[in-house]
Amino acid sequence: MSCLAATNSLGHLTPNLQAFAEASGSGGYVFEIIKRKSKINIFNDDGKIPSKFTGDIQFKNVHFTYPSRQEAPVRYDLPLS
Repeated sequence: MSCLAATNSLGHLTPNLQAFAEASGSGGYVFEIIKRKSKINIFNDDGKIPSKFTGDIQFKNVHFTYPSRQEAPVRYDLPLS
């Protein structure tokens, strides 16, 4: 009886192994991005510095779709200010 239960449990687990493998691979890529050293040195004052800067940013009529499903918009005419 326990052998049957173990086989049944493994049968339910097998379809999820691909998802675990994909998540593991993606996680490795994300950690590489987090660990990489930035090319920008925030403690260095070299370079162009604008004399005046206003931090007001406004987006009008923003449209967004995922590249794999461009026929299905996720956001349409979204204002952000």
